[in-house]
Amino acid sequence: MLSPAEFGSLEIDVVDVRDDRVNAARIIGENELILRVTVLGETSRTWLFEPHFEVNYGRRFYNDFQDFVSESIFGWGQLRGPVVSLDPHSDA
Repeated sequence: MLSPAEFGSLEIDVVDVRDDRVNAARIIGENELILRVTVLGETSRTWLFEPHFEVNYGRRFYNDFQDFVSESIFGWGQLRGPVVSLDPHSDA
């Protein structure tokens, strides 16, 4: 979904609600984790406590990231990659 230059700038962090990086030594509250993804200086944030986390998270993240790319400066208006259904029983 990302070009080589975009992929080269990719930064992925798990942060808290204050946007501070989380590490194993910090105690945080329940439902306070956010996946922060930055590409070419533009940032997308996705909560890590979605309902049905294990079943739908990958599909939901893919769709959210696809939307982020299409709304970013670097990928404006481009729908990159196949459209994926949020239904975990779907092959799409």
